[in-house]
Amino acid sequence: MELLRTTTLMGQGYATRQLYDQQRHQLNAGVAAMAMASAALGEATQALDATRHTVELDCIKIADTTLVAPSSRSPNPSCSGAGLSVVWPQFAAVSIAGALFLTIAVVHFRRVAGQTE
Repeated sequence: MELLRTTTLMGQGYATRQLYDQQRHQLNAGVAAMAMASAALGEATQALDATRHTVELDCIKIADTTLVAPSSRSPNPSCSGAGLSVVWPQFAAVSIAGALFLTIAVVHFRRVAGQTE
């Protein structure tokens, strides 16, 4: 605004070329400072975006490495424990194997105990 006024006054002979040059220099310095501030803002915005991305990745890593015990109150049915109706064949097989080993152990113990008498 001052530069425009000085230009008009210089054309009429009421302002010097030195005053015009000083005001022009101030305007150029202000434009350069604004460009630098705009560039710094852009860099800060990019740094903020990069930091947010890093935080999101860290949250994903934490979620991937966090162990969560399943419960019947879990909102996701795939996270709930399997019921007896699902695991009964495995449960029966382990029970039969345990009973067989117990029987073999008892018979072997009786033979060994009978030989020492």
